Amino acid sequence: MKKAVPVIIIVVLFFASFLQLKAGSLIAKPVIIDKKGEPRITLKEVVVLESQANYKMNIYAVVNNIDILDGDREFKISSQVDLSKSLANWIEISRGVIQLLPGEEKSVDLEIKIGPKAEAGIYHAKISFFEGSTREEAEARKQGPSTLINLEISDNSQEGARLKKFSAERPIFFKMPVAFSFRLEDEENKPLPLDGRVMIYNRRGEEVAVLPINKEGGVASWEGPEQKLLLANLGETGGGFGRYKAILRLSYGAKRTLIQDTVFFWVIPWPIAVVFILILTALIGSIVYAFYKLYNQRSYDQIE
Repeated sequence: MKKAVPVIIIVVLFFASFLQLKAGSLIAKPVIIDKKGEPRITLKEVVVLESQANYKMNIYAVVNNIDILDGDREFKISSQVDLSKSLANWIEISRGVIQLLPGEEKSVDLEIKIGPKAEAGIYHAKISFFEGSTREEAEARKQGPSTLINLEISDNSQEGARLKKFSAERPIFFKMPVAFSFRLEDEENKPLPLDGRVMIYNRRGEEVAVLPINKEGGVASWEGPEQKLLLANLGETGGGFGRYKAILRLSYGAKRTLIQDTVFFWVIPWPIAVVFILILTALIGSIVYAFYKLYNQRSYDQIE
């Protein structure tokens, strides 16, 4: 029964427009325009107005959305309406006066510029052509034919996210935590449900830690476009010091598309780093001293 409601309303609107079209002094053709489209595309159509009056007519176009349950809806400016669902706001047609001489036919161009965030579905709108000396008078009288527009928007969006970045915060970490970040780039700019993990391996190929990636895990910061992961420790098998490999394995969207990337990093605890710096300093000092001593010896030999 619910499926029959839209059909019944469209039929009623069709006959109402047909009767209004024949009864008045103005004819609008076609009575119904059926279109299909996708977000971000523009559809072009032409409505032909024919005067059957014996005087000059001043016509104004009025656009309204049609709700299949509530009927006509008042046109609202862009800032007051959800542009992802408003066919009336996608329709561009001359809002100035259209003048018709007795017996004259005139073509009126219209464009349907489907919004970039338009949601899939079937939308209905009505373009009414009212007569009046001013727009205010025409809209108040509401006398004139209408053209009904039915637009079906298909859901052809593809989950086209790609991994823009996956990296360690720095190549060498002297203490915990180790921080990673990743960034996804999605052309559709839609929220994507993410699920996955970062697996950490030591130089021997042993898995030493796993970071879950999901909204409930508390590991990922979901504020902003860049997600940050913190690794508190490397487990007992990690041994602390050494070179590690982090593998990001991420699935996203309804199709669970898989993304994978790898990054390498070092962990050198401060005590080891201090010892290494002291050894390196001593080694450099010894080399400098050796060169200095060799230089002085050669200078002494030349003097003799």
